[in-house]
Formats: sequence, structure tokens, C-alpha cells
Amino acid sequence: MTVSRVINDRPGVDPATRAGVQQAIAALGYTPNLAARSLVTSAELKIGVIYSNPSAAFMSDFLTGVFEEASVRGARLVLLKGEAGRPPAQSAIEDLVTSGISGLICAPPLSEAPAVLKVLHKARVPVAAVGAHAVEGAIRTQIAPSTA
Repeated sequence: MTVSRVINDRPGVDPATRAGVQQAIAALGYTPNLAARSLVTSAELKIGVIYSNPSAAFMSDFLTGVFEEASVRGARLVLLKGEAGRPPAQSAIEDLVTSGISGLICAPPLSEAPAVLKVLHKARVPVAAVGAHAVEGAIRTQIAPSTA
């Protein structure tokens, strides 16, 4: 119980004991298993992914990266695909946003489509809109092509 309290940053642990547990955690290189935690807490990390297929090669690499990272983090993905570069219906995007997802990833060119941006702006979940243009309310990040 003491180790759990330290890992979850809960009170009720003597400072010296807490320091010892933290030292052991660091020495062992322990990281929490998110999939196991979701079984115990019944909390599921569910991420929505909105995409279309303007370039099969790009989307293959993009989705492979998303799948690999989701697997490492114990996340469940919910995919919503537009057709021929067009966004899914606005109602489908809204349904995805309200389905209990923890966050949303939107791939280009949909991440730059006005109808999609309108829905993303209203979303009450964290959104990663991948693309060259800024999305209002989003954190702007740029990744060099050699590191992507």
C-alpha cells in the first residue's frame, strides 16, 4: 500500500519512507503500466483519430506511428475516416467527440478543413491537429521532417 501511495502521490507516507520508495523506483527504472491501471480503475484511455486518404504512403506511416504509440500507452483507438480527402459528416465527428474519448488526433488535410476545425474548436477534449496551419486554442508544435 505504501508504494502505491508514493507512485500515486497520495498522502499518508512518512517523508523518509517516501524518499526511499522514490529512490527504489528510480533505481529500478519503474514506469506504471497504463493498461494494468485501466483494468483496476476502469478508466480507459480512448483516443479518436480522424483521417482521410489523400496520400496512402503518408497515412500508412502516420497511422503506424499512432498505433505503435497507442499500444505502448495501453490506449484504445477509435478511427473515423473521411472519403477521398473529404471530412466525415459533421455529426459523425461530433458523435466521436462526445463518445467518451480522452483526446483526439486529426490528420491533414482534415486538420485544415474549415468544417472540421469548427467542430474541433468546440470539442471539450484535448486535440492534436496535425498540419501546417495553427488551430485556435491548440498548442503549436513543429517537428522537423528528419525527426518525424
